[in-house]
Parts: sequence; C-alpha cells; structure tokens
Amino acid sequence: KVCHFSTTEAPQLTSILNLSWCLGGPLVGWISDVFQSRKVPLFLSGLLSAFVFVALLMFPDMSFGLTAFVLVILGICSSGQVISFITCAELNPSRMNASSIAFVNMIVMVVCGIAQTLVGCIITRFVGNNSETFAYQMGLSLIAIALFVTAIIFVVSFNGKVKKEIE
Repeated sequence: KVCHFSTTEAPQLTSILNLSWCLGGPLVGWISDVFQSRKVPLFLSGLLSAFVFVALLMFPDMSFGLTAFVLVILGICSSGQVISFITCAELNPSRMNASSIAFVNMIVMVVCGIAQTLVGCIITRFVGNNSETFAYQMGLSLIAIALFVTAIIFVVSFNGKVKKEIE
C-alpha cells in the first residue's frame, strides 16, 4: 500500500525476493568456500543488506521494475545468513551439529517474532500523527538498524580461537 503496488504486484515482489534468496544462498556459500572465509561474507552480507534495505525504505515510490531489481540485490546480499548455520556446525563438535543448527534457527525465529511485533508497534505509534509512508519507514528502519548493529558486533566480538576458525 505504501509503495503503491497492486494486490497482484506485491506478491510478485515477495516471490522475487524469495527466488533471489534461492540464488544467493548457494552463491554466498560458494564465495565463502572459495575465499576460505566465513567472516568476510557474513560481515559484508549484513552491511550491504542494511544499505540496500535503507535504499528500499528511502525511495518507496520506485517503479515496479526498479523495486524488483533492488529486491534481487537485497536477497543476494542477505543470503549470507545461510553461512551462520554452516559456521555454527563448524564451530561445534560434529555430534552436536543438529542441535547447534537448531539452536541458531530458534534464535533467528525468536528474534524475527520479536522484531515483527516491534515493527508493528512502531508503525502503529507513528501512523497517527504522520503519513503511512513515514510510519512504514520508521517501523522498518528497525531492520536496517539491526543489520548495521549485527555487522558491527560481528567484527568486534570475534577474537581468539573463534576468530581463527571462522576465517
């Protein structure tokens, strides 16, 4: 509604994002294997995703084609999250692979559930006194902020043994 797409166009854009994840996941995994590094692709994925997401938020009046293109770029950039599951499996003993991957997945799902609620609350808070577009931008900016913060935390937090194993 905010981006002025019809009820036919909006699901197409969602499908385009999902398809770009299907392409981006193996691509980012392959890049990670070629460079023998998990850290750089994970960091760049978070950082680039944040920039692309901000562009998507700042320009809600883009054409359908341009929005589709930006969503493909976003999907490919954000596909780096796949590496987090691989990294988790690599950092734990092989007998714990399933449990460690399940734990990472649980964290992802809990954070997404909390974030969805927060985004909804922020949009509701801002929509009363502002335009729907501004409320939408404020609510979804939480995602961009989270991507920036996690990229920074990722770089700052890895040291010692873990840092060497991820690189």
